[in-house]
Amino acid sequence: MHYPIFNSIVNTVESKLGKRGIKANKFTTWEDNKIHATGLELIIGLDETSNFMDSLSINFDWDSFRETSMAK
Repeated sequence: MHYPIFNSIVNTVESKLGKRGIKANKFTTWEDNKIHATGLELIIGLDETSNFMDSLSINFDWDSFRETSMAK
């Protein structure tokens, strides 16, 4: 399945991180056609920036229902 809205979000996130000089330790997209879903796994190291957190992990899941709802 194609997820143009999701792909636009991923491209925007990647672009904004790059413009701010933020390097992701992990920036991976996945797709599972069996459950009609896709997602983004993002991990940003914070060990040099924060005394309290080692890293920030964001898991952003997206499915065909959300894609269709946002397109309307």
